Amino acid sequence: MQLVSAIVKHSVRLAVMVAAFSIAAVALYVATSVRAPGSVSSAGIEGCRPADVDSIVESKAVTPFEDQTSHIPDVAINPDGSPSMSATAANPRSLDGLPVAWIGAPRGSNAEAFYLNDPIGPKMTRATFYDAGGLSELTYPYDALSGDYAANLQAQLGDRVTLVKVGDVDGVLTWWDPLSNGVRPHELAWVSDGMVHAIIGVRAAEAMVNLARGMAC
Repeated sequence: MQLVSAIVKHSVRLAVMVAAFSIAAVALYVATSVRAPGSVSSAGIEGCRPADVDSIVESKAVTPFEDQTSHIPDVAINPDGSPSMSATAANPRSLDGLPVAWIGAPRGSNAEAFYLNDPIGPKMTRATFYDAGGLSELTYPYDALSGDYAANLQAQLGDRVTLVKVGDVDGVLTWWDPLSNGVRPHELAWVSDGMVHAIIGVRAAEAMVNLARGMAC
């Protein structure tokens, strides 16, 4: 099965399914990142403890790039080469030790920030960004009437989804199919206070879980 990434609004039907890529992030114009509130008490909660190395078992299924029925276009993240908007008090200034490299202009309730040690130049695509070790962070509202976020995505994507605890909720861990340059980012998404929070990057599954738990707890 060709993987459709976990970030998807269930009330929206998209005409084009984009393989190996966060659907909500197909709109590349999203805005200022908001860190998931670390309001969960960590005492005795599984989803606040560090994940051990090699403790997460994922599906080995993968659709090679040449066999995917559609691809994310290799378009620039920041085509104008504009400098990053400043991080505000609501924005994390770093993620996994990386500073905010670029934040897009506001668009609705969506928000996305990109973390990298280098500037996001006008030729950098998502594929090259993730290959360079960058992390992106996405937030958008989730309609509770759509049901349980994690359960819905597991029903859609089957064993391409690995459920992990993030704080006191189930997080959805997916391993993207290869992008144009062969990189396979992990994505971890969860719902907190009515918002979907997701982090995406080329890291081990356990590293992504620990980053998310550090944000939520």
